[in-house]
Amino acid sequence: MINVISDEALCSVSLHFGDYTLFCNYPSLVNVDIVANGFNTYLIREYGDIMSLDDITVLFGNEVLSMDTVLQSLDFSQSNSFVFQYPPNISINPYLQLYAQERHSRFQLEADIEETRSDLERVLAQNEEMQRQNFDLQDRFASLSQTLTTSIGVNADVLLKENQELKAQLAAMTNQYNDQLEMRRVSDTNEEEWRKEKENFKMRVDELTNRIKEFQLITAEDQRRIENLYQECGNLSGKLNESMELMEKYKTGYINLKRKNEQLEKTRSLEQSVNALTPTSGSLNFVISADKGTLSECVQIMKDEIIEHEAYELVHLNLCGSTIDKDTVNGLFCLVEAGFLPRLRILDLYHCIYKEDVEELLCEWSQCFSFIDVLSPLLIQHKVTPACYAKLKHFVVEQPNSAVRAIDLRNCELGDGGAIILAELLAHHLFPNITTLLLNNNHITEIGIRALSLVLTSSCATQGLLSLSVAENALETEGARALSVIIRNNNKLQRLWANGCHFGDQGLNEICQGLVESNNFSLALLNVMDNDITAQGMTSLKLLFDYGLFQIKDLSLANNPIGDAGVAAFVAGIGGNPCAVDRLYLRNTGISTQGMQTLSEALDAGVLAVKELGLSSNAIQNQGLTSLCEGLSRSKNALSKLWLYDTGIDDSSMISLSQLFSEGLFDSLLLLDIAYNQISDTAFSSICSAIMDNKATLALKELWIGGCPILSTGIIMFASLISMGLLQNLTVLCADMCSIGDDGVLCLAKAIAGKYDEMEQLNVSGNDISEEVKEEVKEQLKSIVLKIDI
Repeated sequence: MINVISDEALCSVSLHFGDYTLFCNYPSLVNVDIVANGFNTYLIREYGDIMSLDDITVLFGNEVLSMDTVLQSLDFSQSNSFVFQYPPNISINPYLQLYAQERHSRFQLEADIEETRSDLERVLAQNEEMQRQNFDLQDRFASLSQTLTTSIGVNADVLLKENQELKAQLAAMTNQYNDQLEMRRVSDTNEEEWRKEKENFKMRVDELTNRIKEFQLITAEDQRRIENLYQECGNLSGKLNESMELMEKYKTGYINLKRKNEQLEKTRSLEQSVNALTPTSGSLNFVISADKGTLSECVQIMKDEIIEHEAYELVHLNLCGSTIDKDTVNGLFCLVEAGFLPRLRILDLYHCIYKEDVEELLCEWSQCFSFIDVLSPLLIQHKVTPACYAKLKHFVVEQPNSAVRAIDLRNCELGDGGAIILAELLAHHLFPNITTLLLNNNHITEIGIRALSLVLTSSCATQGLLSLSVAENALETEGARALSVIIRNNNKLQRLWANGCHFGDQGLNEICQGLVESNNFSLALLNVMDNDITAQGMTSLKLLFDYGLFQIKDLSLANNPIGDAGVAAFVAGIGGNPCAVDRLYLRNTGISTQGMQTLSEALDAGVLAVKELGLSSNAIQNQGLTSLCEGLSRSKNALSKLWLYDTGIDDSSMISLSQLFSEGLFDSLLLLDIAYNQISDTAFSSICSAIMDNKATLALKELWIGGCPILSTGIIMFASLISMGLLQNLTVLCADMCSIGDDGVLCLAKAIAGKYDEMEQLNVSGNDISEEVKEEVKEQLKSIVLKIDI
């Protein structure tokens, strides 16, 4: 239902679609004399792409108005509400619904931003309080530490000094007593006098002993005080640590809330950008303008000019680089509105020079484009970058639309506005036969993807998409949900690149749900690397196995922290259904020895088969590689490419790798990357020996051994393989940052010159090679090797 409420100053329009409501305001039409033709124009212009005029009933109070009603003749004292009604089966343009949803989301977003700001202020206040408490604790701790230091220093020094003095006195008296005893034996002193002297001496000793005991008691008391001070300092230190930890938590919370607030503000800005598109973008054009004046007298003159030059047949009007003023805008606006250019489909005003501010007129002018099938570049130029405009213009203007099969808009900075414009082009059935859409790295969020999800259906792209790339766009979870809608509507999709979208476990689940609901048996490539997927998200792939839909031959999970548990979840999802993946990329996924054991068991059991396996930058260690080699050997799984760059392996696991060469399982191996591991000259030579013993010509094209401590001996052994004709297909050899000397490089260059007519790359830089040998090798191989790094 569309409600129009009018008073003397303002008209308000509200559009109701289920749970969503859209409000629009514009200056009142009460004082404007609108005759039947004007009223019809108003309805057709604003809602002509939504419903037929014949389907609308206009109510004023309880009275049904005819289309020739003059507004000034109505009595607004009784009622001021118009109600435009239409039957329930009338088709509503999906973009109108999208706009209503966006406005609803905007109101909700403003509430979320306000709530987040309140949380942020509360955290800031709590953080300030914690900082104040922390400063108080630090002051108390410093004071106690100073008191403790002073008390210990003063009391200990005094007590120690007095104790030493007492001990000295006691020692002196003891010596005196002994001297007197000796004198008593040799003298004839009166025994009575000696007895008295002895008693006096004993009293003095007892007195000194008592004083020493008192000092010992005082010392013990001071020791207890010191221990108490230490304990109190320890307690304060613990409280200080707790306070610091709590403060760090508040700081972390503050930073997280700040980031969340920034993200909400960014999303809000994008929402507002989408809202801003509505007055100037094709079928989104339903915002009402108050200016409904009559055509100026100059229209008749312009009309005569058009008829004289037969310009009414004009389809593409190109005014690029022209100077545009208000008169030009008004004149062209009147021409199109009056129907004098009925065949016009493209109006190109890119790079025009505006003499004055005509933004308001452009917004008003754009309303006439609801009659034009193709979205005008006039509207595009204000919303996308020049590079993006040039690409869109190429697809829209310079090619037959029906011939367009692939749209490549990678790295064009489309943004959500550009994505919605692209959706407009698709909505006008401009590209009925597209099968490939590439939108990598365009700053598109869930808003733009939702717009595309409304039009990427069989009704707009009759053949259905076969390849879709939304890589390196911050779709997150909501964007993945919209992407799932596209997947459901294109059940023949064969290749999907969604890497770097950061949609996490929930996003992968949405994609898998879309594949299941579309009953897609065609998807052969799925790239979800760099998406923060964990082991929990890997369980979503089980949906595809359960429904027998897992036909993926190229699966990239690189740079996701799935770990060993993620590998286990993947293998468990396979269950008893054999799975053959041509390319499985698990680079930098946190896999260790246990994960490799799980893969080995799956290979051994015959439930998993692979041709290309990427394991670089995982700490699989020797035990992990040994397990993998055993699984490959028992299952007779012959790999074509194997990446083991920086996996923590050394000589211990090279025996297992050499065994695969001996068994002939690596005869068809095209690429082997064991760079930046601790593989010595001896171990590398053993691999070469295994190849020699097998006496089979290898298919190997690329060998990467850079960063391994390989000497000239190993390279000379490898050169022997070339000379023997066992490496006839080698095109790339990277042995940089090893320990190869002049003799090794010269021997290698001689073997290459003797066996190959052409080689793509040779990299032996960062080795112990003299300048003379470098120049000699370059001269010897300049006509053979396309790129030499030495």
